[in-house]
Amino acid sequence: MKGLTILIALVTFSAGIAQERTKLDQKQIIQKKQVPLQVEKKIDKTTNTPQLRPQKEMWGDYTVTSYNILSTKTPKAKVLQSLIGSLVKLKETNVTGTQIDPFSFEIHEIEQMASSDFIYRAFGRGIRAPEPDLPNSVKVHKTTHEECYGIIQINNDEVAIPYKGVLLFLKRK
Repeated sequence: MKGLTILIALVTFSAGIAQERTKLDQKQIIQKKQVPLQVEKKIDKTTNTPQLRPQKEMWGDYTVTSYNILSTKTPKAKVLQSLIGSLVKLKETNVTGTQIDPFSFEIHEIEQMASSDFIYRAFGRGIRAPEPDLPNSVKVHKTTHEECYGIIQINNDEVAIPYKGVLLFLKRK
């Protein structure tokens, strides 16, 4: 019985010492200061980098600058030529213009995707020559309109819209 009591006392004593050490270790961890890493900023004054403008909303008045035929079913060449230079008003819910048929839509998602992926989804085929002059990766505002898969925002002043089998390139007025 004495042996059992001594054994219990030793176990209790050992547990107490272990708890004290754990508390000390935790205090040391808490007392350590976290110093943020300082990153050196290298500025190369010899390169001439253009000023980046903040992203503006893409809604507004545009002029059709060019188009790429990407489908076998498109309007006649005379109709397509009349689109060049025409006014297109791009709003949050619709597209109207002097030479295009107006259509309504809702934007349900904005996605960054490869331009070839966009061409396939919008026109149902891969890019064939001549390829549209698009960046490799484009920002697509996906619409609910079944003939307009999405509106590509190329930069602050340029967008592209699929319209009746062609990809219209628009420049802000």
